Parts: sequence; structure tokens; C-alpha cells
Amino acid sequence: MPNNSELFAMELTVSALTDQIKKTLNNNFNDLNIVGEVSNFRPSSIGHWYFTLKDKDASISVVMFKTNTWRCERPLKDGDQIVVTGALDVYPPRGSYQIICTNIKFVGLGNILAQLEERKRAYAKAGWFDAQYKKTIVKIPKKLGIVTSVTTAALQDVLQVLDRRAPSLDVIIIPAVVQGAGAGKTIARAIDIANEYMLCDQLIVTRGGGSIEDLLPFSEDCVLQSILTSKIPIISGVGHEIDWALSDFVADLRAPTPSAAAELASSGIFDAIEKNRELKFNINHSLENKLNFFKERTLHFDKHILQSLILNKIDSLLFRMANSENDIERSIDSKIENINYRHLSIKGDINKNMDESYNNTNYHFKDIQNSIANSVDSKINGGRVYLTQLKSELNSNVERRVDQSGYDSERIKNELLRNFENKISYISQKNDELKNVYQNNIDKIYQKSFSQFKLTKAELSALSPTSILDRGYSIAQDENGNIVSSINQIHKDDLLGIRVKDGSIKVKVE
Repeated sequence: MPNNSELFAMELTVSALTDQIKKTLNNNFNDLNIVGEVSNFRPSSIGHWYFTLKDKDASISVVMFKTNTWRCERPLKDGDQIVVTGALDVYPPRGSYQIICTNIKFVGLGNILAQLEERKRAYAKAGWFDAQYKKTIVKIPKKLGIVTSVTTAALQDVLQVLDRRAPSLDVIIIPAVVQGAGAGKTIARAIDIANEYMLCDQLIVTRGGGSIEDLLPFSEDCVLQSILTSKIPIISGVGHEIDWALSDFVADLRAPTPSAAAELASSGIFDAIEKNRELKFNINHSLENKLNFFKERTLHFDKHILQSLILNKIDSLLFRMANSENDIERSIDSKIENINYRHLSIKGDINKNMDESYNNTNYHFKDIQNSIANSVDSKINGGRVYLTQLKSELNSNVERRVDQSGYDSERIKNELLRNFENKISYISQKNDELKNVYQNNIDKIYQKSFSQFKLTKAELSALSPTSILDRGYSIAQDENGNIVSSINQIHKDDLLGIRVKDGSIKVKVE
């Protein structure tokens, strides 16, 4: 390299001069540590970082190649205060000098973020962010608590969202300082008070956007401890979408903004309101369609059609009444036939000397049977007469009211239809009640009569001589078939017959 006198005596090209400057800078300005603020940060598509490092009086270009960017703990952004480690170099095509950066350390805000990241990793390792500590967010809260400053715009945003989405939700504001020295303790205390007195069943811990220093209270240990131990589910909504605090990770649910936190807290109520509104609309729409349908049908009614409709329904009701009458009669006949069959069976088992008792019982049953039949005939005839009168009355009403006036025919039709439907409903109800009463009475009488016959049969069977044989006893008879009841009735060499339950045994007296 030429000395200064030689250098000044020579005629140099631009390239030669630039080369001399480059060698001088490379030999004397390496392993530098330069403090400054990042400006005009421009990452390239292939991974290199280009930016300007400046202070209040000067600036210098910096390049950090892709092979070294991984060393940086986070991407750069304009405004970061950093310490750049590298060497001074010249870029010949432009004749400018720049720093070739090999490492970056953050200072100021960079240190705060580095500390937060370090604490975040420590809390994560301790399990504070684990799913096992997450409480289920209440879908439809009865009372919502909001921990924030009463003077912030964030509170107004939250209240506006809640008023729009869940106007019936009861809200309680638990004041806290959200910025500055001692703010973290007031936030933690507000959360503890809500839990101590169970002021609500859902909590929002929130504040608006700000600098990283402004959001630091929501990353303090006392706040995180209160969130972790809270019995009330907590939604954290701190700052804008790009902001974050450690409370976001400890809370049961994270919201990107205060407004988003309000939407999450009111989602269940909002969904219920929407479903109710949809259901109401569907019901109204269905009712409107049905009303229009019946209105259209009513407009086409005239006197003869209406009269025919009413008469057809009355005839249908009479037919149902007749069928009910037939059902009742068939039921009575079936019950009577069944009871008579049982009478015959019992009568066959009873000894001939019990005929008088059976005849008395049979006479009593026939008397009950006749009473039932007379009662049923009387009530059915009464119902038939009533329906015939109703038919005549409705015929008369139809003729008289429809002929009253043309302009009032619509009201008359509606009135007749309502009266007809009410009477038809009443008649149907009475018919069903009558049928049930008859059926129940028949069943009760049948059960009572059958129980009497069973009791009579048991008593008669107990008195029958044959029942004694079933219990292991026997009956002795002489050759003439006379029952031997004393030893004085027999003599030696007499032949006797011993009757047991399944036959007779011949014996000889010795």
C-alpha cells in the first residue's frame, strides 16, 4: 500500500481510490458496537435485512445477511433501539460505506420485550398456561364483571357492544388503575374482590391499546396469580390486535381487543336472541299463511255449502254415536256370555243338592244384567234425541242467519262455524265420557259378579264330600253302596268298597 506522499502524487481512478478506502476501513473499523434507532427497515425476499441506524445527528446504512439473521431474537421494526455488532465496509458501485452486521441486541423497548419473552417461557414451563387450569366460559352469564378504568375509551367500547348484543345482561364495573406504577396491584385486587364476594359469574379484564410500557401492569406477577386462582372464568382483552400481555395466556380465553372480549362474553345471549327472533318470524309467517288459507276458503263459502258442511258433520257425529252404541252393546253381550259360560261351568261342579243356592245367584245376576241394559238404552236414546234436536236447531240457525243480510254474511259464517265447532267438541266429549262410564260400570259389575261366583264355588266345593278325598281321606261303603260311618254297621267276612280320590278298593272284613 503506498504511503501518503505517494498516494497524493499519483493520479488515482475512482476504483483505485475506493479500493484504498475499503482496505483502510476493513483494517481499522471491525468488531464495532454501534447504538442507534432502527429506521427504514426493509427485509429482502431472499432473507437479507436492510435498514438505517440513526441517532439525532447522523445515520448509517446497515445490512445483515440471511446467514446471521437467525441470531436475532425477534424481527426488527422501525423505532427499535438496538446495539449492532459488525464491521465498516464500502459498497463500491455506489461509493457508500455501510455496516456489515453480525449480531443485534435490543435496548430500551427491546430489553422489555426480551424480559417479557423470558418470563413467558418461565410461566409456560411452570404450567400456568396449561389447559388443565382453563375454566369453561359461561355461555349465558347472569352477571358480567368488567375490570378496567372507568375513564378509558375501552370501557365505552365494551358497554356499547354489550348494549347492542345483550341488552338484558346485568353488568358490574370493578374499577382499577390500568397504567403506571401500582396499576398491577389494583387490577389484581379487583379480580380478588370479584371472587371474594362472587360479584359475577364471568369477568372481562381489559384496557385499550398503548405502548409496551403501558401494557406492562397486565403482565405483573400479582395479576397473573389472581387470574390463575380465580374461581370466576376470565376473558383477557388487552390492547389492539398486535399487542399482547402475559394475562392473555393465563386467562381462560384471550380476545384481541376489548370489543372482541365483549362479543365473546355475550355470544351465548346474542345467539339465543337471534334464534328467538328467527323462531318468532317463522311462527308469524306460518300463522299468516294459515290465516290467508282459511280466509281464502271462507270467501268461497255460500249458504248452501255452509249448510251442507254443517249437516255432514252432524251426520258424521250421529254415525259415531251409533257405532259407540253398538260397541257398548257388543261389550255387554260379550261380558254376559262369558259370565253365563262360567255359571254353567260352576254349576256342573256343584253338587245337585246345591241347586237352590245357584238359582238364587243366577237370578241376582240376571237382575243386574237387566239393570245395565236398561240404563245403557236410556242414556243412548237420550244422546240420540239430543243430537237430533241439535241437528234441527243448527239447520234452523243456518237458514235464518245466512238470510239476514248480504253485507253481514261473512260475520254470520264465522259465528256459525265457531258455534258449530264448540257444540261438536262438546258432543264428542260427552259421547266419549258416556262410553267410558258405561264401560267402567260394566267392568266393575262383571268383576263383582265373578268374585261372588268364585266365592260361592269355593264354599260349595268345601262342603262337597269329594273334596275330602282330595285331602287324603277315604269313604267306606257296603255292598249296597251305603256309607259305613260306624263299626257296628259291619260284620266279619263283609265285603266293603273303599273310595279314594282316583278310584275304589275292594276289601274283606276279618
